[in-house]
Amino acid sequence: MESYLQSSRFIWSMGALGDPYALLLRGQANPYPLYEEVRKRGPLHLSRVDTWVTADHALGNRILRDGRFGTRTVAGERVAPQFSSLDDSFLKLDPPDHTRMRRLAIPLFSPRHMGTYRPHVEEVCAELLDRLDPVSGFDLVKDFSKHLPIALIRGLLGIPDEYREKFDHCCHGAAQVLEGFVSPEHLGELQLTVDGLYEVFADLMELRAKEPGDDVISRLVAAEREGVLTTSEAIGICGILAVAGTETTTNLVANGTMALLNHPEQWDMLRADPELASGVVEETLRWDSPAQLATRVAHEDVELAGHTLPAGSLVAVLLGAANRDPEVFPDPDRFDITRNTKTEHLSFSGGPHYCLGAPLARMEAAAAFRALAARLPDLRQTGPEERWMSASARGLRQFPVAAG
Repeated sequence: MESYLQSSRFIWSMGALGDPYALLLRGQANPYPLYEEVRKRGPLHLSRVDTWVTADHALGNRILRDGRFGTRTVAGERVAPQFSSLDDSFLKLDPPDHTRMRRLAIPLFSPRHMGTYRPHVEEVCAELLDRLDPVSGFDLVKDFSKHLPIALIRGLLGIPDEYREKFDHCCHGAAQVLEGFVSPEHLGELQLTVDGLYEVFADLMELRAKEPGDDVISRLVAAEREGVLTTSEAIGICGILAVAGTETTTNLVANGTMALLNHPEQWDMLRADPELASGVVEETLRWDSPAQLATRVAHEDVELAGHTLPAGSLVAVLLGAANRDPEVFPDPDRFDITRNTKTEHLSFSGGPHYCLGAPLARMEAAAAFRALAARLPDLRQTGPEERWMSASARGLRQFPVAAG
């Protein structure tokens, strides 16, 4: 806790001196002007918080794919304050441990599985919209986008009905870990929700050891028995699937819907042609990505963009800035669901840490956009939205809307 407080105070003081990266770490409702300040400083520069920072798409992509960089130091230590046990998941590991654990999760996101998931996702979208009273109004985040991915993850993990309420509550609470620098008063509460989530998984691993089923936890129990991974690693995989697998889609749907309503001509295009939903997904990921920041550490001395980065140097790839790099995306600040570019955005990272759940998030969000356009064609915002104040995750806490 004390190290967190010291780090937080240092960041605030460097932000007061005008360092754009420090200001971003303090949390911004609109980070995009600060991204341009970073871009003006060149492809790569050393910030006052002793982190090398880039807003350049080509350089960011290179760093994410470069095996000389990792998410931990060579000694295996974390490179940022740890906010909870969930923050020690396999996403924060480097090869070979990351590779070993990632391999266990890959089959869940195969094209074959995507085909079986889609009907269920469309059914959940319809059920959620059936419960709403659009004329009176509802909160798009709390009443729709939060519930869509969690319903699918529940099925993947095989969460029994008696654990559903606790699982949902802990998933929503644990999502704060994705914010990065949360306030000190929330750290204890955050750990309690993560502990509750892990308790659910520990209970279910015991259950599935006796009564195996066709679900992720049963497969992880089998892998544990074969000595492929430990119990704590299996629980960690469940935790990251539950939290990252729900919050990315939640924020993607909310960010995309807000962008559509703020650009009525784009909303009209989607209403006229629901097949443009996949275009909405990709442009939202580029224009207002749920993931805004990826941090890496140099495992050896690296020559990069005219600079020498000593081993141990921290590097921050500003994903949201790279996705609006004018050298890659013409007219980058324009939201255009028909945009056709040959270069992919960096919203799902790159290299060994490319997001496993990318196909699932894309499929869920596209189904949500199609359902909203078909069922609520006159959807409109009815009050002020509230955003997460985070450097790493961009999404909405609340988004009041109505239709009819």
